[in-house]
Amino acid sequence: MKKIESSLRLLVIAILFLLSSAVLQNVKAQSSLDSSSGKKLFDELVYKDSLLFNAVFNTCDMKEIKALLTKDFEFYPDKREIGANYKSKT
Repeated sequence: MKKIESSLRLLVIAILFLLSSAVLQNVKAQSSLDSSSGKKLFDELVYKDSLLFNAVFNTCDMKEIKALLTKDFEFYPDKREIGANYKSKT
């Protein structure tokens, strides 16, 4: 009887080890996917930010600014105040 209990314990431990290994592999695969898509999103934000900065501060191009912003654009300054909604006249 003790031999069967010991074998069952080893079997349960082996199954738990295999399940935890599978979970860890899944977590690693998911985190690599997240970091890849996160990098793409970050790169897109940096690119759009540079376009907006150039249009606002370098060229003062109102047509470009309007093209980059949506009608529901909201600006929040660093002072944590609620900014005004962007209202397009088009």
